[in-house]
Amino acid sequence: MLYCTWYFIKIAHSSQDLSLMLMVSWIANTVSLLASNIISQRYGYNYTIKIISVTVSSALILYLIFSEFVHIKQHQNYILMLLSIIGVTLSSATAMLIPLSTPIIATASNDIFSMKRRIKILSNTFILNLILGTFLGGLIINVYGGGSAILVDSVLSIFGVILSLVFYIVYPKNKLKPDSKKRNPIDQLREGAKYVFYTPPERVIATVSMMVNMVITPVIFLIFPVVILNGGHSIIDVSLAEVLVGVGILMSSSFLLRLTDRLLSPHSIVSLSILICTVSLVLIMFSDSIICLFFSALLIGVGLSLFNVTSNTKRALSIPERHLPNMEGFLLFLCTASIPLGFFMTKYFLKINHIEYILFIFIGILFSAVLISSSSKSLKSMLNDSHEEGVKYYERVYKHIFSGDMA
Repeated sequence: MLYCTWYFIKIAHSSQDLSLMLMVSWIANTVSLLASNIISQRYGYNYTIKIISVTVSSALILYLIFSEFVHIKQHQNYILMLLSIIGVTLSSATAMLIPLSTPIIATASNDIFSMKRRIKILSNTFILNLILGTFLGGLIINVYGGGSAILVDSVLSIFGVILSLVFYIVYPKNKLKPDSKKRNPIDQLREGAKYVFYTPPERVIATVSMMVNMVITPVIFLIFPVVILNGGHSIIDVSLAEVLVGVGILMSSSFLLRLTDRLLSPHSIVSLSILICTVSLVLIMFSDSIICLFFSALLIGVGLSLFNVTSNTKRALSIPERHLPNMEGFLLFLCTASIPLGFFMTKYFLKINHIEYILFIFIGILFSAVLISSSSKSLKSMLNDSHEEGVKYYERVYKHIFSGDMA
């Protein structure tokens, strides 16, 4: 995706086309998340992994076609279209992986400590990808050109496909059995929606998560690159900003989470994490310094990690395992569905050259999320629960919802 960003802004000089491509990518991601959840429930995780491998392989073939035409200027429109298709395809494959993580971790964990450790490992692998991939991508593009970046990306994608196939072979087929009831996609989506919407803490988490995702994703993937590259800086500076998001996540998962766990309640940590992201946007809005932009990226990483690890751990401990895949899949669907709206708004204000207006709107959205999360009593009760009674929190507190009596 870094190559797409660089090509659209620096070569094609079209940040609006970039925003359109990103918006379409996230719409495709929304559909992919839903498809992944349905396929995993009906056929098992291994089958989903196989589909992802085929999708990535298709993108690699398109990469080879793209590399043959990238230097032909008269085919510029076709090149942009092909690059967009590649970006959307790879992004969709990545999105299909997301709903698999939390349910697999939950079924493989025996207690809260092992679950939290594994969620941190998952977060750290994301960081490694973000730091190494982004930094190496920016370095290769800046030093050797875009063609070399495509070659390296293709090789790494092939390696990812191989690992996916290994996972398909070794993961126990009966670890999470497919749903014996052959429900249609609408029924599965409705079930996840029912439990998310009817459970008060889940409603709050869903609302806040949608607001955070709608704001932060366009900031990282569109506003940062546009501000940095149009400010006369290089693709290396864009990659450094994205790397610092990863560094912030790493700092949070390495020691800040332990520190905040000792000083604050989980509910306070969730509210604080959104406030940290809000402050980062204020810094972007009122400063043109590249150092200030880098610091903003670092804060975003810290805030995201504090929010995700704390909320995801507590949710995994609260939701009955039989409902976790559908509820997790639907929540991810909602969060991903909100992101294209953020890109659409950003695209409009880029068109009229007033990026500060969208930052002001985004700051208001995040501050509203802080107020919603901090004032919710149901969310506070769920997050601050000890989760040590042997019965899932939602089964204890919301028996009328999770006892099987809901229509």
